[in-house]
Amino acid sequence: LAAALPFEATHPALVIGPLSLSTVELCLYIALGLGALAAGLSARSLRVAPKPVAWAAILAWVTVLLLSALDAREPRDEAVRFALRSVGAAGLAFAVARASAIPWARVAILAGVALGACASAALGAIEGFFPGFAPALAAFRVQSFSLAGYPRAMGPFQYPTIAAMSWEASAPVVLGLIAVLPLRRRFRVALATAVGVLFGAAIAATLSRAGLAIGAIVLLIMALVAWFRNRP
Repeated sequence: LAAALPFEATHPALVIGPLSLSTVELCLYIALGLGALAAGLSARSLRVAPKPVAWAAILAWVTVLLLSALDAREPRDEAVRFALRSVGAAGLAFAVARASAIPWARVAILAGVALGACASAALGAIEGFFPGFAPALAAFRVQSFSLAGYPRAMGPFQYPTIAAMSWEASAPVVLGLIAVLPLRRRFRVALATAVGVLFGAAIAATLSRAGLAIGAIVLLIMALVAWFRNRP
């Protein structure tokens, strides 16, 4: 699921009555089902299972969403779907918090995030350099965007801003994983540089000013943390 998050096709993968599930939603509910099964098989450990940060606020937010969806007029189907997506995300927060108590699960989740982020950023960077590549990604989007006559890249996302947000949030995760790889320093530096260029090119191709600013700030903070932790 972590690797599949950037790749949500616009065509539904499964239709159940008035609700249609996308590729990512289907993966999400399968993951939640497996998480619930695992929790049921080890019910005693639920009392000591880690909870996500601000878990009470998450539950309050979910309650408001559900009440809002039930009170919606038209289109109610879309309101219910939005609420279910958000409830699923909240459930995923609890499942990931529980799984984070297992070292190999932490590594697997972060590796999945890194894999999906790098693959989607590569598509975004290619689209930025070769705008003619955009039709190949038509399965993931409903329209195109431009700014001052220049096409805005978004890779497999539906909006350039969402693409920039995803990549600027994923870049620290990927760079952090590279920092702890059991490789020689020069290889880690080369790999981190290549990844930084990849995400930088992808974010720049979205023409998102906020994306560029936040991405630069995040990289600067990481550089400062690395400097103070490894000054010798």
